[in-house]
Amino acid sequence: MKVSLYHFKKFESNLKFAFLAGIVFLFTCSSTIGQNEIQLGINGLTCSLCCKTVEESIRKLDFVEDVKMDLINTIAMVRIDDARSDLDKLVKAVGNAGFSVRNVGGVLQGKNWRVADEMEIPFGKIIFQVLNPDAYQENSKMNIQYLSGKYLTRKEWKKISIKYSDKKMHASGHYILIL
Repeated sequence: MKVSLYHFKKFESNLKFAFLAGIVFLFTCSSTIGQNEIQLGINGLTCSLCCKTVEESIRKLDFVEDVKMDLINTIAMVRIDDARSDLDKLVKAVGNAGFSVRNVGGVLQGKNWRVADEMEIPFGKIIFQVLNPDAYQENSKMNIQYLSGKYLTRKEWKKISIKYSDKKMHASGHYILIL
């Protein structure tokens, strides 16, 4: 069977198109993934036993998939199932281990964004209000910090509340700051 140069070029062009379409599909799918890793800054971690105690307490939560402790930076990287997650339970697990959380952060990719008068992001059972929606970048990963009177010291909460006084923040509310 003889293949003409025209048919070969057409086949090559179709193959390139199929490859590019596959790449676009993969990137489109991956950009819809939500928050699946939380970084907890933990006060009081001084030894490997401290890390082990916190790790065991966090692993007991049904939505936690994996935990990696970093003693040097005193943080826990927690991989979660974001559909079932509960940040309050996560912070409470650290408290139950005898430690406190100084901050809660992570990387967020665009998913379930709702823009009304305020930008809001549902995460697990909680709706977070974005304090600086102008920092939002569509279709990109954003470093964020979760803010609540439950997750911050009084001093830090007061500082944030003053900085964003136009938002009428409540200590019991849930907020996101895009870094």
